[in-house]
This record gives sequence, C-alpha cells and structure tokens, in this order.
Amino acid sequence: MSISFGAGKLFPYDIVVVPKTRGDSVLNDECFAASNAVIKKLQSLPDRATFQSIMYFDGIPFTYTSIEPLLRNCTTKSDTFACMALATYVNTNATALYITAQVDFDPFSTEGVDWLKDAREILANTTKETPFEFVMANGATVSNDMEQKVYDLFPTAVGITTALVFVLVGAAFWSVSIPIRAILTIAETLAFVYGCAVWVYQFGALDFLTIPGLSGNLKALSWISPVMAFSVLVGLGLDYDVFLLSRVVEYRKDGFSDRDSILLGLARTGKIITAAGMIMAIAFVGLLFSSESVLNQLSFFLVLAVLVDTFIIRSMIVPCMMFLIGRFNWWPASMPKPLE
Repeated sequence: MSISFGAGKLFPYDIVVVPKTRGDSVLNDECFAASNAVIKKLQSLPDRATFQSIMYFDGIPFTYTSIEPLLRNCTTKSDTFACMALATYVNTNATALYITAQVDFDPFSTEGVDWLKDAREILANTTKETPFEFVMANGATVSNDMEQKVYDLFPTAVGITTALVFVLVGAAFWSVSIPIRAILTIAETLAFVYGCAVWVYQFGALDFLTIPGLSGNLKALSWISPVMAFSVLVGLGLDYDVFLLSRVVEYRKDGFSDRDSILLGLARTGKIITAAGMIMAIAFVGLLFSSESVLNQLSFFLVLAVLVDTFIIRSMIVPCMMFLIGRFNWWPASMPKPLE
C-alpha cells in the first residue's frame, strides 16, 4: 500500500485547532487567519506538504467572511464545497476544527521525523501567540511520541538493570570484582552486537548474501529492536556467566589454585555452555526468515549475541580477565589457601 499510494497519503497528519477559552466558536475571521498563518509557516519548511480544511482548499486560503454566506443554508444533504468542508473539518458545536496535512514523503522516515519536530515547534509558537491551541495528531505522531518516551526511559532501565546485576551477583558470591567483571563482559557483547546490527541493517554489509532477513534495504534499524533485545541479552549473558563462575568457585573452595580453578571450571562447563548456546541460536534463527523486518532484526540481535557470548566471551574473554585479576576475583571475601 505504501509503495502504491505513498506513505504520506496513507498516514496524513491532522492539525487540531481549539480556542483557549473553552466553548468559543472557531467560525470567525480570527481563527481562520491564525490557521492560514500556520499553514503558510508549515509550507515554508524544506519538505513539501499539502493542506486541506474549511479555510484552505486547493492552495487557496479563505476568510470566514468570504464563506459565511455559503454556510447559512447548510443541511445534512448539502453538497456545496463550503457545507461539505463544514461537515468534514468542524465539529458539531463549532468549538474545534482540524487541518489535514498530507506530506510528500514517508512520515516515519528520518525526513518525516525532522518535519514533525519542526512542525510541532511552529504550532507551539503559534499557540503562544494566538488565542488558539494548535495540536498535531495522527500521521507518525503516536509512534514518534512512543519512541521518544521509550528512549527517554531506556537509560533508566539500563541503570536499574546494571545496579541489580551488581547487587545480586555481588551478594551471591560476596565479591565486588565478580559483578564488575560480569557487567563489563556483558557490555562487550552488547556493544559488539549493536555495532554489527548497525553495520548490517543501516550500511547493508551482508546484502551480497541476498537473504531478506539480513537486507539493508531500509537503511535503518527499527527503534524497538535494540530495546527489546537488551533485557534478553543481559539475561542470557548473565546466565552463562553465573554457570561458569559457580564451577570455578566450587573448585577454588576445594583447594585448587586460582589458575587451576578457572581451567577446571571452563573445562567442566565449556561443552554445556556451547551446547546451550547452539540450541538458543537455532531457536532464535527462525525469526530471521520472517516477513517482518522488526523480527528479522530482533533475531539477528539474539542469534549473534548468543554465538558471540558462547564462543568468545565466556570461552576466552572471561577466563583471561579472571587470570589477570587473580586473587582479587574474590575480594573482599577470602578463599582457602591452595593445597599443594
């Protein structure tokens, strides 16, 4: 539908005009003049839009005085332009009206988001300067507002998740170093996977594979995919980390040295972690063949994160970091001296 008709036609914006004094009528020259002034300002934006309302039709602005005689004899069956516009754009008690804005571009694109921000700024300034409120509705407003709200809260969610990981892992192993190391390694996985997702879906790095689920034709990532993937990826990474670490701690408490405990723990859990990672990757890869780009991107996040975490982070990075930290892995808790 969007390809055939254009997303701008399918998702037009509506600019609602309401007097600040509730109950006042919008059928007057002052309201029409303020509305036409808004349309003129919006037309000055770089990207083109077409406007229609009772005071503006086919590029021609009207005053209320000029069309008022045509509105006197309007009935439900009237088919004149003025009466049809009255029935379409003005509510029944004439206390609100709206202006339709049809943009010539995809309102959900980057270009569309920029236009919406500029248009809302114009409406906000006009609301301050006139006795009328101008509010943008429909089009991409709902998705844009939802996206903005989610990303406003996302840093808070990341902070709370990080704090919970630190407290819970620290309490479980009575250590400060272990949760810090766990957070750093999980962050490495997230940074690598998110970077690869941008590389694949914004820059088309894997377009040569001609796999629809890995196509960069849209030149963008869905805003919801990184947010949805975050908690799942943290949970998976932490699960594998705690599983490996539990074994290492068991061997260390049995009297093995730090080095031997890490090697034995890795040897005992390596096959299980690898098998679990492969099972999870196989389960998630099915979404890569969905017709929905959001599910394709979510699958990419999950599959790549599981594989990276299984074969690189838990198998190499974590043991190496624990080797380097040495006896400070357990601080402030104390471990028994290694048996000879």
